[in-house]
Amino acid sequence: FVSPAVSCYSCKGPVPAARAAGRTLEAANLACVRGGREKWGNLRERWLEYLLEGRDIVKTFGGVRAVDGCSFGVAPRSVTGFIGPNGAGKTTLFNLISGFFRPDRGQVILEGRRIDGLPPHRVVRMGLGRTFQNPRELRDMTVLENMMLFPKGQAGEWIWKPFLAPGRVRRQEGEIRNKAEDILEFVQLIDLRDELAKNLSAGQKKLLEFGRALMGDPRVILLDEPGAGVNPALMKRLSRNILDLRGKGKTFLLIEHDMDLIAALCDLVVVMAKGRVLAKGTVEEIRKDRRVVEAYLTG
Repeated sequence: FVSPAVSCYSCKGPVPAARAAGRTLEAANLACVRGGREKWGNLRERWLEYLLEGRDIVKTFGGVRAVDGCSFGVAPRSVTGFIGPNGAGKTTLFNLISGFFRPDRGQVILEGRRIDGLPPHRVVRMGLGRTFQNPRELRDMTVLENMMLFPKGQAGEWIWKPFLAPGRVRRQEGEIRNKAEDILEFVQLIDLRDELAKNLSAGQKKLLEFGRALMGDPRVILLDEPGAGVNPALMKRLSRNILDLRGKGKTFLLIEHDMDLIAALCDLVVVMAKGRVLAKGTVEEIRKDRRVVEAYLTG
């Protein structure tokens, strides 16, 4: 039994006490149950060296090996950056991890379970979220509607349930709305919740997509060039959100060309060139690696 006036943090992010106080007792208890599930997930993480792992991944398009024997490991509660010249295979690797492409060879392992070859919706359900280099918002829906559409298993999606179980549909929709508003407040888009998504700036669309990924309660989040086309103020906000969530147990992989951003966020940097992992290490180690300099000059 939990008082709804207690401010708590479930996997969706911080919940201000004032908002939590206005919720029903059932919603507050549900938030704490979800938090308990995350604690169990965190306990499981302690037994894993890598939360996400790639083993000898290969993907060929025609005669071109876009990813050529790529292996990597991502520790729990870390931020790992993937860098490299254009055409190095970074986005293709993200597509293989998230289920948009099927590898020709190799394995992708999430929390000890293989996910390579699974369709994207199943990968999401197993705890992996993703954003894209070019945001894919639903343009003619509001910011709040974009957020509320994401959670799976909504009772209102079934044509007969609004008629046979209207109370359940209303309660669940209220819980989803509260969660969406909490996350919009976290990414500082709450004042734009009724704005059409197509009217947002490029940076605001990136924040919306980031928030939408959080609606799925992922343990691992892939960010494809989060800094591209984003002004410094919004990028600072997004960086702060990433670090806040890492401190609360999330794990991040990001593709980025901005080395200052990589240095500010990443615990480990993986350098790719011509589909292969060229080097791994801290930012300082990577900067001193002659192979990396040559790859950028010749790639």
